[in-house]
Amino acid sequence: METENYIPKILPVVQHGHIALKTKCMPVQDTVENRKIMADLLTTQLSISNSIGLAANQCNLLLNAFVGLIDGQSKLVINPVIKKGRSPYMSKEGCLSLPTLSIPVERFELLEVEYLDENFRKQKRKLKGLSAAVFQHEKNHIDGITLIDFLTKEQKLEIQRQLSRIEQGEIQIPYSIMLLDGSILTPKAPEVPIEPSIESDYIPYKAQGKI
Repeated sequence: METENYIPKILPVVQHGHIALKTKCMPVQDTVENRKIMADLLTTQLSISNSIGLAANQCNLLLNAFVGLIDGQSKLVINPVIKKGRSPYMSKEGCLSLPTLSIPVERFELLEVEYLDENFRKQKRKLKGLSAAVFQHEKNHIDGITLIDFLTKEQKLEIQRQLSRIEQGEIQIPYSIMLLDGSILTPKAPEVPIEPSIESDYIPYKAQGKI
């Protein structure tokens, strides 16, 4: 399957409230078109300087795939499966579809996973720390689950104003976004550093990025 002459596109990131974020994604078949889409997804994630992960449905692509920072490198993860998780802990995470918010969520520090890589070859890996947290966060996304789903009704009410501003595109962020009505907003200012979005006593360093 030849895709070597394909020039990948940078896609907008859908924001909180968009139906794609609540949609469980479909398995990815090895086709020329899907390989092009996977290249778009990887290129988009790499184009956002503070990103450490990006799920396909965050770009309005309802495919079971994501790009995540694994062992220090952005890797395409296709049709992922979490086989086993151990050592639960609390991770504090941010999200490109929920800019400005940082939400605590329980994760496993150690994971055993299977997935297909960018060449659709099967991989079996043991992940820990940040790599495991990113994998779980993005797997949630393609299962139609976001950080908001981990909050209580009371906690959701506390951040309702911020959520409304996100939905309406009122928060200035350094990457293109897609709003609920399908309209696209592009950044109006150069990129600026953004605060870390994953923190944990179990992770030996603070990740500077959003997923």
